Amino acid sequence: MLVNEYLRTGNYAYYTLHIQSFLQDYEAWCNTPSHQRTAMKPFASLLLQVAALATQGLAGALAQHIEYELGESTDQTSRKFHSAAVQLSRTISPGSGGVHQGLQWLLAASWAKSEGCITEAWHFVSAAVREEQECGKD
Repeated sequence: MLVNEYLRTGNYAYYTLHIQSFLQDYEAWCNTPSHQRTAMKPFASLLLQVAALATQGLAGALAQHIEYELGESTDQTSRKFHSAAVQLSRTISPGSGGVHQGLQWLLAASWAKSEGCITEAWHFVSAAVREEQECGKD
């Protein structure tokens, strides 16, 4: 539900995610048994960041549904998803997270910018650039 919401509404701000590629990776992640997902930490952090952005500023019936199901505001949920994504990303060695890690940092920057945390957003942009440089992309 949150992935679809982000792809339907949020991705169009910067077109950070190539929708078809992301959905293929998402399907692969969903079809992988949970005990084998350890190697997929970069995608898991990206997925958490997508959820953070999807719940950020969510309104209407979907927001009410999320708040009812989770027992907290969508703002709190968004912050928790974002924090979990950042914490998980920091456990991944630089250069080993590939494109998913770089995208997660870019989405973290977008999340921080929307929260009015401009300095933090620039730090996330810097992390995305460093990740891509470590992967051999200049």
